Amino acid sequence: MSFRPKGRKERRHPLRTRDSQKIQNSRSAAVNVPITNISAFSHLHAAEAARDEASATVDAEEANLAAAEHKVPQDEALYARAERDRVRHQALVEKREISRSEYDCRY
Repeated sequence: MSFRPKGRKERRHPLRTRDSQKIQNSRSAAVNVPITNISAFSHLHAAEAARDEASATVDAEEANLAAAEHKVPQDEALYARAERDRVRHQALVEKREISRSEYDCRY
């Protein structure tokens, strides 16, 4: 509950108002100051981290390459088997032992 009469404004001391404004401005300026002083150590640390990440990526890709190289003979064998089956079924179509539509469904 306020005992001030209606219509009467509270007077503020002008120096306090200016000082509080300066303090607020300095606080907001301190918040928006960009960090520009980076030491050589932090550059070195960032470079080492990038090197380690690149090394890990290379290791992972070398593992992928080894797995793919291991899978090539298996895929070649699978292809050779499928090609033999296709040639065999083609001969069966020519002898009319299987229908052309059955051959088409398979190949």
